[in-house]
Amino acid sequence: TAGPAGAQVLAGTRAAAGIEDKPDSCKVTGLDTCLRKPFIASCGVDRTVRVWNYLDKSMVLAREFNDVPLSLSFHPSGLHLLVGFTDKLRLMNLLMDDIRSFKELPIKGCRECRFSNGGQYFAAANGNVIQVFQTYTFECLLTLRGHAGRIHSLAWTSDDRELLSAAGDGVLYRWCVKDGRKDAEYMRKGSSVISTVACDVDANVALCTAKPGTELREVNMTKGSINFEVRAPPGMKFEQLVMARSGRTLFATLTDSGVPELWQDESAGSRTAGQQGAVGTTVMLTLPLNSNQSRETKTDGEAVALEGKEEIPFGALGMQDRNEPEFIELQLDKLRRFSAHAGNITCMCASQDDQFLFSAGEDGSLAIFTFTEEVDANGPRKNREKEPPIQFAEEILVTKSDMEEKTSLMHELKNKVEELTLHNEYQLRLKDMNYNERIKDVTSKFTEELEQDRRKYGKLKKEKSAMEAMFKDRLEKLEVQHDDQLRAIENSYQDKIDAEVQRFNSLVDEREQLALKWDEQNQVMVETHERYVNDVTKEFESKLTEELKEREGIEKKKQVLVKQFEDRKQEIEEDADLEIEELKEKYVAKLTVEREATLRLKGENGIMKRKFSALQNDIEEQKEHIKQLTEREMDLYERIKSLEKDIHGHKKEIKERDETIGDKEKRIYDLKKKNQELEKFKFV
Repeated sequence: TAGPAGAQVLAGTRAAAGIEDKPDSCKVTGLDTCLRKPFIASCGVDRTVRVWNYLDKSMVLAREFNDVPLSLSFHPSGLHLLVGFTDKLRLMNLLMDDIRSFKELPIKGCRECRFSNGGQYFAAANGNVIQVFQTYTFECLLTLRGHAGRIHSLAWTSDDRELLSAAGDGVLYRWCVKDGRKDAEYMRKGSSVISTVACDVDANVALCTAKPGTELREVNMTKGSINFEVRAPPGMKFEQLVMARSGRTLFATLTDSGVPELWQDESAGSRTAGQQGAVGTTVMLTLPLNSNQSRETKTDGEAVALEGKEEIPFGALGMQDRNEPEFIELQLDKLRRFSAHAGNITCMCASQDDQFLFSAGEDGSLAIFTFTEEVDANGPRKNREKEPPIQFAEEILVTKSDMEEKTSLMHELKNKVEELTLHNEYQLRLKDMNYNERIKDVTSKFTEELEQDRRKYGKLKKEKSAMEAMFKDRLEKLEVQHDDQLRAIENSYQDKIDAEVQRFNSLVDEREQLALKWDEQNQVMVETHERYVNDVTKEFESKLTEELKEREGIEKKKQVLVKQFEDRKQEIEEDADLEIEELKEKYVAKLTVEREATLRLKGENGIMKRKFSALQNDIEEQKEHIKQLTEREMDLYERIKSLEKDIHGHKKEIKERDETIGDKEKRIYDLKKKNQELEKFKFV
């Protein structure tokens, strides 16, 4: 797990099943993932091709071959595999339970093959020759020649229009797939380019590593020059490269450079623990490369530190006129790095959704890391919206023979089901006969029990009649007792009703007095508010009239000033034209006098420009004053609206109080009516 160290975070757990085989035959030679399924494919010197599900960490398919697979590429659909062997290149289909060869191409010793991002093409390297095929027709579209050494790496651009190739002759070519020609190149004599990735759509900028050097280079393919060089920590070198789809993160593997004199401990003369653990390590770098750690620029063989210098955007250095690249020094203890392998990493790739990073090494293990990119305060380098996650497909390939075999098996199972159905029906008829006999026995038994229950019911009915007569006598006695208690309760409650009537009459008188008092106060408040509203309205209308008159006067002054300015300007222009004509006629004879007159006219022109600027400032001030008057007018309108809203609120409150009075009067009427009914009961 690598902790956050700036704008981006790589966090996850290593979880994968290693390839279990002998230690000397467990190296992984190929690794690739697809777009439409959560699968990753690997091949190794144990002569197997395996397909893994990286979400549930399980192996989906595996097949062993007679030859060692040298390279592997996964089709974006997740249905096809391209595997290179020593004698041929095979296109294989991923079936439901097998990996089956579909087409064999006569390409020997293919150590690098790559499907395009769209899946319609695939490129295969045979020594120093690249062949581009159509995936579904297997037509050889292009044969690209130009490298003098064995090709180590192929990379497609995101739109599949360009193909990058890196070879052992130290040359990096960019090929145009449409025309079949190379349109850019970068050459580094005396080195062998190991890995490369395209950084933009047109592959104008590429990243590559080479040996015996230890640098990671950002190359401007258009000019064939180096923008940046990132130096690996002492004693280490970069090899495999993988760039995230977002273009903001780069993953690179570190291996031992084979320089024994570097990284020696001062006391014991041995490597430190951090250096010993660097083998099988992946480092995480941010793009552009000049945003990583300390930076140095190489000038005339001397290193000059860059302090306080702004970051150069990714790929923008190639547009500057610079002869020397910028060198970036890295320190191992300050890098965001993570390890999962006991040996060097041989293959590495990333998932299409930028969530998983996969690496495989010489120890035969496959490691899966989850990582998340965080955007810094300045925002992402690529201004684009986050795309929704791709839904994985569930389709699989099935051959016709397998389908026919499954169909015949289903037919046999169907016949067995029909036979079992007939057997079950016979068994059910036998059970029905047994159950009918048991039903007859149970029916006779329950008939006898029913007769006994009838006799018992007659006896209980007689007992019920006797109990009814007894309870009837008891009920009559209770009714007489209840009538006596009811009369006593009515007398006591009649006294309480009289007291409540007197209290109600007093409350009615009090309510009428309060209602009269409230009506008088409400009338006074309404009259006062109406007078205040009328006074305020008249006052603001008069002020508004004055402001409008003042605005008209300012407009008239403005028009007069503009007219005067135009007239004065026209006069000055006419005078200047006349003077220029006269100067032209006398130029040959009076050159010195003409220069002095020109200087004088320039001075007058400057004065007029200053006057013109002053008039322009006056016009702007008048416009600002008019704007303030307009805003004041709007404020007055808003205040009038708020006062009208207050009037509406008071009217609404008066209406609500009238409704409350009506409800109370209705309640009084109901109480009076109820009182009358109670008085009727009083005389009953």
